[in-house]
Amino acid sequence: MYEVLMESGASPSLSLSLNPNHVTRTPNPRPSPERRHNTGMSELFSLYKLHKADAAMHSLRREAAELDTGQAETIRLKELAKELQAVGGRAKALHSEQVDKELEQQGYSQKIDGYNKKLYDGSVVSPREIENIEKEIAMLKELSEKNDERLLEIYDLVPPAVADADRVKAEIEAKQKAVQSKREIAVARHAQIKAEYEAHRAERAAIVADVDEAMREKYEEIRKRTGDVAMADVTEHGT
Repeated sequence: MYEVLMESGASPSLSLSLNPNHVTRTPNPRPSPERRHNTGMSELFSLYKLHKADAAMHSLRREAAELDTGQAETIRLKELAKELQAVGGRAKALHSEQVDKELEQQGYSQKIDGYNKKLYDGSVVSPREIENIEKEIAMLKELSEKNDERLLEIYDLVPPAVADADRVKAEIEAKQKAVQSKREIAVARHAQIKAEYEAHRAERAAIVADVDEAMREKYEEIRKRTGDVAMADVTEHGT
């Protein structure tokens, strides 16, 4: 005969009684508290390893997004380009005006010298013509004096204008070198980040299989909701 001896929820198993004609069903032994504890801790540890891999990948993604490729310098370069257009344009305009005024001054001097030659070489004898030449010379001298005044102003304005333009050009060159250097460093670091990220992703794929499905689903739900990690390390200081 069969005798069923089992606790609620336990699966029955066959065991022989002392009576050879009597077979008794007894329940499977329930896992000990220590065994259940070890199983739970093993699952939690697997979940923790998954968290560490995800945290590392999240940190790498954030680092990649925050790599300094010279963003600040690039913004400053745009500002400097406008500044150079202003100060450089002023220096160029002053230099151009200086050349024009010097040519004008040279023309005035040549004309005055020519008229003076006519007055003193005896080629002009008519009083009216002499008077007209003297008036022309006086007008040319007046124009020459005004032109000379402006030239003196320009001579004072050109050096600081050129210095301003040179200062901006020097800063532009320095910023361009900084951008190039930072981009080279960022490219190299990005390659390292990519390699590290792939290593953690492979590690994660190996860990996932060891995590309880229900725990993993809950973990992924929390991670999706926070947009970050789903667990936190607690230290002895409570952080």
